[in-house]
Amino acid sequence: MSQLSADRFDERQLGDVVDRAEGNAFFVEELVNAAAEPGGAVPNDLADLLLVRLDRLDEAARQVVRTASVGGRRVSHVLLEAVVDLGANELETALRSAVDQNVLTADRGGYAFRHALLGEAVHDDLLPGERIRLHTRYVRALQDDPAAGPAAGLARHARLAHDWPTAFSASIEAAREANAVGAPASAAGHYLRALEIRATESDLSVDGPGPVDLVISAGEALMLAGDPERAEAVLREQYTAMGPGSSVTDQARLLVSLARAGSFLDGEQESLELSAKAVWLVPEGLSVVRTEIMVNHAKVLGAWGRVFEAEQAGLEALAMAEQLQRNDLASDAATTLSALLGSGSTEQMRESLRASVERAASAGALEAELRGRYLLGRSFQDQGQYSEAVGWFESAVELAADRHSRWAPYAFVAYWQLCWIRYLQGDWEQALAMTVVDDQPPLTGAVLTALRCTIGSARGDDIGRELAGLRSFWTRDVAVAIHSAPLEMILAGRRGQPESIMDRYAEVVADLTPVWQEWFDARLRLAAVAIGAIAEALPGCSSQQRLALRNPIERLHADGLEVLARRSSLARQRWGPEGRAWETRLHAETLRARWLVGSDDAPGAEELITAWKMCEEAFARLGHVHELAVVRTALVGVLQAAGGDQPQVRELIAAARRTAVALGAKPLLERLGSHRDAGPGPVELTPREGEVLRQVAEGHSNGEIGKRLFIATKTVSVHVSNLMAKLGASSRTEAVAMARRRGLI
Repeated sequence: MSQLSADRFDERQLGDVVDRAEGNAFFVEELVNAAAEPGGAVPNDLADLLLVRLDRLDEAARQVVRTASVGGRRVSHVLLEAVVDLGANELETALRSAVDQNVLTADRGGYAFRHALLGEAVHDDLLPGERIRLHTRYVRALQDDPAAGPAAGLARHARLAHDWPTAFSASIEAAREANAVGAPASAAGHYLRALEIRATESDLSVDGPGPVDLVISAGEALMLAGDPERAEAVLREQYTAMGPGSSVTDQARLLVSLARAGSFLDGEQESLELSAKAVWLVPEGLSVVRTEIMVNHAKVLGAWGRVFEAEQAGLEALAMAEQLQRNDLASDAATTLSALLGSGSTEQMRESLRASVERAASAGALEAELRGRYLLGRSFQDQGQYSEAVGWFESAVELAADRHSRWAPYAFVAYWQLCWIRYLQGDWEQALAMTVVDDQPPLTGAVLTALRCTIGSARGDDIGRELAGLRSFWTRDVAVAIHSAPLEMILAGRRGQPESIMDRYAEVVADLTPVWQEWFDARLRLAAVAIGAIAEALPGCSSQQRLALRNPIERLHADGLEVLARRSSLARQRWGPEGRAWETRLHAETLRARWLVGSDDAPGAEELITAWKMCEEAFARLGHVHELAVVRTALVGVLQAAGGDQPQVRELIAAARRTAVALGAKPLLERLGSHRDAGPGPVELTPREGEVLRQVAEGHSNGEIGKRLFIATKTVSVHVSNLMAKLGASSRTEAVAMARRRGLI
């Protein structure tokens, strides 16, 4: 399409053109040249060409074709027979003519246009009054025989016939039918169309749900479809439009739905404010609305770690739900209360969650059951018990698939954690396969793309374009930010751009702080990754630049320490293998960076080796296959610089290389390739190597060194490689640091 038009087409426009053209290259060209809007009229020249086919038909056949165009892309014989004002024999003769002239095709008990654009052209050629009259006939036919077509068809024809009462009722029924067959996105569309009819047709006199009921139903359907962003938008629009005389109950119900949608968008702070307002609006006492409010309020309070308040709200909700015999709400409250037991015994929490899952399954409370299964999976994952975690996550994913709700919030996060565990354990091919899913909503697609980029980065693939596309999602889903921002830092480190590393770190912290709070846990990992990326960039820096990086390194280290300081002692004790691994990584990376910079507070060899060995043990406990190999590679460099135990060095290199080969991690293989089994004895350099080493220590590039020493750049490269081999260094900066400690410069 880019070759046919200078205008840029978004995915929606592109999909519309491809869909309407149905593989016909000429039609594609005509649609593109006309810059046709999705669903817009067929370009005049193309319409005239298509309508020529009707000239070969007699009047009866043309009447049938015009009536069929109003029916949509496909119309059943039964429905067409009920709508067309022709006898059975005359109708069959007309249809035979239309089929023989390649205007219509017959299949599956109905008829479709040979080409979709022909049907559009015929429909566009109808006079406005003729269209309304034909749509009215379809409405009557469907009302006389509901089996002739789904409620969605009746709703469409009624809208186009301006029969608003029928359109409203049929839209509600169409939404119910869509939900029954697991099509929540379609259900949401029908609810929203019914809401629009309610809003625009002031004289609509028909029984049915009111605006608040409709928008809440639409919001629930959108969340089941994996689109909490749109759910939040439609709910907020309705809440904003409520007048001062609106029902307090309706206001509270909308606030609860808004809070739920916001919590799925990581907006816990606003969700807490909205939920608290709903609690304030509805007085205490036994009622379904109060119960729904307290069920949600307990969840939100629990997310904020306000355990005591959450327990009080949950207990109130549970008591009311049981009095009202609302097993679905009781199951939801019980699941929340079970999760709150995480502040005590892990086994007690798990037993309670298992009971909650059984209760939710008996009550048919899908969201409560999914949430319980997900929370059980997380309880095992957080402790590094991956086989048990996988079992619970898979059970949630399977349940959601059976109930046609695979994009429901807790279903997707369970799926995402399955993908992450596959990545963590080194099963990258399966993890990649899981990131390619049809018809995924935008946010879930972005989260899966971030994981795909994580693997691509580790393999040395060009992921710059995909990463750039994820930037707009940083403020929309924290999972995208905390997984893609480190990749941008790592990429900047490989390119030797330490300033860019600090910029990315500052940006992601600024984006996530309003969503969580300033010292969120993931900031520890971000700081550790940033320091490590700076260490990767140091070889290309001059001595002056390296010294200038001391303050940024210390600021990052201080940020990580602040995260640790702000965690309660109990939270620190309960921190799982992942948190402890990145805590040791922060310390080890900081010491390595100080060592490479050559600052006055640089650690001694023993301190550095101890820190990286602790880091190796922590990542081994975590079971993070790739990061363990990365840590071992760094430890090799440290040991070689200190003239450490060579058998141990060889074992570490072999283990890391096996992992890198198995994963296809090219950057890691390149780093390992620079390591040699350098002995602990003295290093002898040639005079020329000594000159090159001193120039490298000044931060000059190979080209600059060649000009200064009047030798070829390629020759400089050979000398640098020999230097690194003799010293057992994995980078230029590491070689300089080792040489300084051995008194070579």
